[in-house]
Amino acid sequence: AEARLGLGDPAGALAALESGKAMARTADAQWQRERLRHDAARAAGKADERLAAAEALVNLSGTGEPVRRAEAVSLAARAMEAMGQTERADALWERNSDASLPVEYQREAVLRIAERLGARSDLPKARARLERFLTGRAAEPVWNAVRLALGQVLFRQYAEARGVTPLPAEIAGLPGQILGQLDVVLTNQPAAELVGPVQYLRGWCLWEDGMAAGITNQLKESEAAF
Repeated sequence: AEARLGLGDPAGALAALESGKAMARTADAQWQRERLRHDAARAAGKADERLAAAEALVNLSGTGEPVRRAEAVSLAARAMEAMGQTERADALWERNSDASLPVEYQREAVLRIAERLGARSDLPKARARLERFLTGRAAEPVWNAVRLALGQVLFRQYAEARGVTPLPAEIAGLPGQILGQLDVVLTNQPAAELVGPVQYLRGWCLWEDGMAAGITNQLKESEAAF
C-alpha cells in the first residue's frame, strides 16, 4: 500500500490495505493502517473513506499518547471540513486547543476556529476566541501566527465601522491595539512568511492612526512598513 501510494496509485493503495486488513492485529498496526488509509483516500478524492479512517484514528488514540491523539483529532476535523460538516469540525478543533497538548496542534486549532468564525463574519466571536487563547500565554514565537490573526480580525472590525460618525472610542483605538500585537511578533523571531503580512497590516494601522491624529511621523512609518 505504501509503495502504491508513493507511485501515485491511491486506489491501488486502498485495495492493498483492504486485502491486508486481517494482518493489522495490534493497536499500533491498526493505527498505521488507518493512517495510510486516510492518506490514500484523500489522494483518491474519497471523502467518506477519508473521514471514516480519521474517525477510526480518533477511536484508536483513545486517552493515550497526547501527540497521537491530537494528530487524529486534527485529521478528523479537516476531513469533516472537507465534507462541509463544520459544526462537528469546530467541536474537534476545540478539543485540540487544550493547553496540555503540543503547541503546534493548539495553534492550528485556534487558527482554524478563528478562520471559520471570520468566514461567517462573526468577528466579535473570532476576536474573543483569539484573545481568550492568548491570555496567560507568554510572548513566544510559536504564538506569532495567532497574534497576527488577532490583528487581522481587529482591523476587519475597524474597517467595517470606519464610516460611522462619530467613531466610537473603542473602535478608534483598535489600530493602536493591533500595533501592540504586531510589535510583539516583529520582536519575537517571526517566521519569514509572517513578516510580509505583519508589515502590511502595520502599514495600514500606522496610516489610519496617522491620518486620524495628523501625525506626520506615523505616515512616514506607514510608508516604510508598506
